[in-house]
Amino acid sequence: MTSYFDKAKAVVAMAIAAGLQLSCSGISGDEKEMIEHDVLGFSEAYFNFDLKGAASYCTDDSRKWISYVASNIQESDIEAMRSKESDATVSIVDISFNNSDSTGTALIKVNNALVLDTIGKPGHTVDEAHYRLDFICKEGKCLIRMAGPLRNER
Repeated sequence: MTSYFDKAKAVVAMAIAAGLQLSCSGISGDEKEMIEHDVLGFSEAYFNFDLKGAASYCTDDSRKWISYVASNIQESDIEAMRSKESDATVSIVDISFNNSDSTGTALIKVNNALVLDTIGKPGHTVDEAHYRLDFICKEGKCLIRMAGPLRNER
C-alpha cells in the first residue's frame, strides 16, 4: 500500500523534473528563430565556401579556424567547387539550449557538401554529413563557437 508521503514525494519529484525540462527548453519563439537563422546562415555560407560570410557568424576566437580552412584550399578543391552542379543544402536536426549561460548546440545535416578533410588531397562530395555546432547567444545574435575545423560526425 502506498502511503500519502510516498505519493507526495512522487508528485514533488515529477514537478521538479518538469521544471528542469522547461528551464532547458524555455527559449522564446524569437530566440529560437534567431538561433535557427544564424545557425543556417553560418552553415550555408561555410559549406558553400563563402568563408568570409561564415566568419561573420562566428565568435572572434573561432575566426582563426575559418582562416585555417581557407588557407588549406588547394587548386584542385577550387576546381571541384566549380564543377559541382548544385550548392550544399543544410537543415537543422536538433537544437539544445542552456538558458543559464545562453549557450547551446545545434546538430545539422548537410547534403551535397564538398568536404576538404585531408590536407594535400582533393576535396570530395558527400551525399549526407552531420555536424555539431556549438554557439553562444549575445546581443541579439547567435555566434558559432569553433574549437577546430568542423568534422563530420558520421
